[in-house]
Amino acid sequence: MAEELWQKICSLNKLAEESDQLLKKINRFHQMFQEQDLTKSIKARRKVVSELKPAYVEALTTWRSLERDCETTSKRLSAHKRSGGTSETPHSKKAKTDVSTVHEPDQVEWDGKGPLPTGFKVAACVGRSHDPPLWILATIGRYMANHKRYEVFDADPQPASDDEGGGTKPPTRHVVPSNLVLPLPREGYPEYMAEFPKNSVVFAMFPNTTTFYPATVVTAPKKNQKKNREYRLQFEDDHEFGVDTKRMVPATHVVQYRDANSKKS
Repeated sequence: MAEELWQKICSLNKLAEESDQLLKKINRFHQMFQEQDLTKSIKARRKVVSELKPAYVEALTTWRSLERDCETTSKRLSAHKRSGGTSETPHSKKAKTDVSTVHEPDQVEWDGKGPLPTGFKVAACVGRSHDPPLWILATIGRYMANHKRYEVFDADPQPASDDEGGGTKPPTRHVVPSNLVLPLPREGYPEYMAEFPKNSVVFAMFPNTTTFYPATVVTAPKKNQKKNREYRLQFEDDHEFGVDTKRMVPATHVVQYRDANSKKS
């Protein structure tokens, strides 16, 4: 990812230089208007306008590209910083996770009615103000009926410092509105396994992380497939060497998309 970010920054510098040149060109045209009396010569006025208009169009296109690339690079830099600078793709979100250490308790029973029970695995939005909002793998602690919220615990263990005795810290606790807690599907329980057809927008846990991102379904698992069901997905802004990357994700890590900042949420 570091190489890709460097290429992006170099591209931004080039766009910025082009933008400066265009601005100088436009300023020269305006200076011509001020220094010459073009009101008496329709031909001269038309000549300047015919050259000034394309310059404005080119400048506007360049500035829009610069703005878009700045926003994209800023997001990737933020993701790179959150990952400790070691991630290889834009989607290694929180600290780099050794998935072998992620605590995934045996899924508890739930009949699909009423509050989710303690220990149930979910995707929970714990960073609504993040860009994009941060959705993580978590387990239910308890349902707070009076506030219509869930207490959830991050499933990604964080290492403790030497001063804290080493090992791992206790799971991070979050309190999340109930509509921003999505139960994960369970293999072998058809009632929990939603079907997402091709081109559907979903939330999926990015491989080797415990973070969920929006993705588009490229290929759905076969309907008659009972075990080891996987979706082939295209995550947003997931590129390697400028090429869109398709990734296989277990169906148990794919849930319906939800906008954390919509009025309904």
